[in-house]
Amino acid sequence: MIIAQANGIVISAVTVFQRERALLKRERAKKMYGVSSYFLGKTASDMTNNVLLPVLYGLVVYWTAGFRPTFEAYLKFFVAFYLTLSTAQSMGLWMSIAIPNMQVALVLAPPITLFFMIMVITASVSACPPHYIEVLSNWDLLLLFRAVSISHCKT
Repeated sequence: MIIAQANGIVISAVTVFQRERALLKRERAKKMYGVSSYFLGKTASDMTNNVLLPVLYGLVVYWTAGFRPTFEAYLKFFVAFYLTLSTAQSMGLWMSIAIPNMQVALVLAPPITLFFMIMVITASVSACPPHYIEVLSNWDLLLLFRAVSISHCKT
């Protein structure tokens, strides 16, 4: 569930921002607004498709998948899932800035996102993770994916 949602959000953010890049440059050249105004407005407008609807999907899936049936466990899942989706949206924007060519960004986005998820799973399962995972575990995205994976494990 998380892999599909995060990849979808990253791809969506990369695609949309690549198309809006020229518009942003033109409007910034005219000094219409700053980057922070654009980022906050873009994040707020994308929340419906990239966060609200997937969280509603998570609401249904959580209870039907048979995860812990307590409200406290669900609340932890909800917060971690929301933060994961918000982080995936920011990661998509970062990738579209770091990789200016849209075709290359669309090819690299899913493997990069999957790489981070695999590192989290490895770090969560391993009692003594390798050094490179300890370094990567400081990244917020990895911590959020780990939080979601831990929140729905039955003990």
